[in-house]
Amino acid sequence: LDRFKQVNDTLGHQTGDMLLQDVAARLRQQVRANDTVARLGGDEFTVIISELGGMETAQDIAHRVASNICKHLALPFQIGTHEIVVGSSVGVAYYPQHGQTYSELVKHADLAMYRAKSDGGGRYVTFTQDMSEQLHHRVLLESALRDALRRNELQLVYHPILNADSGSMVGVEVLLRWHGHDRKVSPVEFVPILEELGLGHELARWVLANACKELMAMPFWHDLSFWFSINISPQVLNRNHIGWIEDIMAEYGMPPERLVVEVTEDHLRYNPELAINTLSAIRGLGIRIAMDDFGSGYSSLGRLRDFPIDLIKIDRSFVNGLPHQQTDLAIIVTIITLARELGLELLAEGVETEQQLQQLMENGCSTIQGFVYARPMPASDYVMWVSDLNPPSALIN
Repeated sequence: LDRFKQVNDTLGHQTGDMLLQDVAARLRQQVRANDTVARLGGDEFTVIISELGGMETAQDIAHRVASNICKHLALPFQIGTHEIVVGSSVGVAYYPQHGQTYSELVKHADLAMYRAKSDGGGRYVTFTQDMSEQLHHRVLLESALRDALRRNELQLVYHPILNADSGSMVGVEVLLRWHGHDRKVSPVEFVPILEELGLGHELARWVLANACKELMAMPFWHDLSFWFSINISPQVLNRNHIGWIEDIMAEYGMPPERLVVEVTEDHLRYNPELAINTLSAIRGLGIRIAMDDFGSGYSSLGRLRDFPIDLIKIDRSFVNGLPHQQTDLAIIVTIITLARELGLELLAEGVETEQQLQQLMENGCSTIQGFVYARPMPASDYVMWVSDLNPPSALIN
């Protein structure tokens, strides 16, 4: 299951157990009477198709069964008062080409499943020989990441946010980077691993502390009024404990009104009541809340008004379609109208071209983040970039 851990973390193990029972029942509906459905442990299930028969090949049957599993497990589950959407990642292995024994087949199907999950989930993948090497790489990466946190090897980079009408900087997003033991590793690859290792809370503390430390040391920070934002994980959101945020801000003398905390739609949908309580507590400190990747997740517009948010970030997947995709433009215009009606600030991320910038401005979104202005940069380069802005009045908010 793709997001089972979040269900357990937010709704509790009893709800998780009930969900597993419903998943098992739905799985049984997708196979024949002489096939086997088993739960190996945790949120992993195995389907054994024991006899082929008929005119279908093994590949035909596997394709049909795996497709049906992905399709039907993507549908919502109703557990008590909660509507839960998890989805699944499926790995497929064939006998005898992928293994002569049960353990070999399960191992190789498992590797294929992890590939499906790393590709975004909600799909199935058939085992190939190179996946064993990839698993070995992941194990090494996990170990290196633990060492990186201990050795302070992670790096923060800064991505400016500007007002397109005035050309002035209004904020900066603080992002995470890591040069691994042998290469530069994308955050898309290593941040989910840190989450799976249960290090999301530790990572958030590290990011906030180092961001405060670096920003407070920048020569222009005390004279200018723009804000900085950080992303927090579901592990932080679901703890309902925010004392550490206040402690870190106080330690470095960072005014709370200069911080924006970003959450995604997916972070809010499993236990909305807990999310609302946690975000309200954060907001009570004077910190603003931004919803990142808006429009790409599963949040209900009806619930949007209940969440204590101040800013909506238009997802880059819609901005990428500008200026030619009219459907993307229609969605963006709808989000802009919605934000205006709800009294929310608005920011478009992933803006790369002048044409995209112009179309966003024409439709009422002038707060911009993207390569059209600057790429994320280390602290030293960011200081130079701000200092080199011309004219100097562009720094005044």
